[in-house]
Amino acid sequence: MTTAPTLTDELELPDEYRPDFEPGRYAGVPNQVYHACPSISSSSISELSRSVDHYLAAREKEKSSDALDFGTMFHTALLEPGRFREDYLDVQPPSKADGSGWRSKVMLTASLRADGHDWEQVADEVGYKQKTVQAYADKDGFDELVAHFDEHDVDHDQAFLSDDDHETIAWMDQAIHSHPLAHELMTGGEARAIEHSFWWVDPVTGVPCRCRPDLLLWFEGQWVIVDLKSARDASYWGFRKAIARRGYHSSAAMYADGVSQHVPGGVQRFLFIAVEKEAPFGIDVYEIDEAGVEQGRDRYRTALQDWREYLESPDRWTGYGDGESVTTIDVPGWAG
Repeated sequence: MTTAPTLTDELELPDEYRPDFEPGRYAGVPNQVYHACPSISSSSISELSRSVDHYLAAREKEKSSDALDFGTMFHTALLEPGRFREDYLDVQPPSKADGSGWRSKVMLTASLRADGHDWEQVADEVGYKQKTVQAYADKDGFDELVAHFDEHDVDHDQAFLSDDDHETIAWMDQAIHSHPLAHELMTGGEARAIEHSFWWVDPVTGVPCRCRPDLLLWFEGQWVIVDLKSARDASYWGFRKAIARRGYHSSAAMYADGVSQHVPGGVQRFLFIAVEKEAPFGIDVYEIDEAGVEQGRDRYRTALQDWREYLESPDRWTGYGDGESVTTIDVPGWAG
C-alpha cells in the first residue's frame, strides 16, 4: 500500500484578517471571513459566466435561502459534528419563527433575558417597543430558548434546528453510511483535511482564487476531493442535470487545479456524494468524465479572463453581448 505523502504546511491564520490571504492552505477560517474575501471562488464562476455585471450585483446581495441554509446544516452535521452542536439550537423556535428577521429579534430578546436584562433594557437593545418584545415571552418555545442561552455560552444568532431538519439530516447521514463506498470515503483514507481553505493565483489568468473542499484525503494511493451534495434527485439523470444547471463541472476543475498547487503530486480525482433530501434518501457517488471536467475548466478560465479584463479596463462593456452589435439568436429545434 502506498504511504500517504505529507500535506503542505498549514499556514497560520493572521492576527488581523487582510482583504485576502497569501496562497496556501488554512484551517479554521471563519465563514464570514472566507466569503468576504475578494478572490474568486467557484460559486462566483456561475455569475461571471453570465456577465461581469451579474457577478458585481451578486457581491452586493447577501445570499440566503432555505436550500442554502439546509445545505450548510447538512455539511456541518456530517463533516464537523462538534461545530454542528455549537452552531445550531436543538430546540423549537417560537411559533411565529417563519421569518429570519423576526426570528433574529426573538433570539436576541431571549439571549438578553438569559443575561438578566430587564424588559426596558431589552427593548432598547432590540430596538422595538417594550410591549412588543414582552409579547415574545408569550410565544411557545420562548422559555426553552431562554433556558438554552442561560445554560450554554452561545451567541444569540445561533441557528434553529427544527425537528424536521434534525430528522432529515439523520436519515441522510444513515443513507451515506449505508452506502459502502460513501461510508469508506467519509471514514477512511489518510491525511484527511476537512473544510480547509485554499488560496492560489490562477497561472493562466493571474486572478487570485480560493476554494474550500468539503473533504480532501489520500485514498487508494491518490489525492481525492470529496464534495457532499444534498439533492432533490440523486439519480444519474437527475444529478447530471444538476451538474449542468449549477456548474458543478467548473467547480470540479477549479478545485482540483487550485488544491493541486498545495498537495504533492496534485489531486487525481474529484468525487461527489449526492444524497436526496426526501425518503428513500437515494444516494450515489459520481465522478465527472474527463471531457466534462475539461469543459468545466474552459468555463471557469473564460470567466476568470473576463474578470481580469474588467479589472484592467473597468469602463469596458460588462453586460450581455459586446455592447456594439446585434446578437443573432437561433430558435431551439423543439420549439416546432
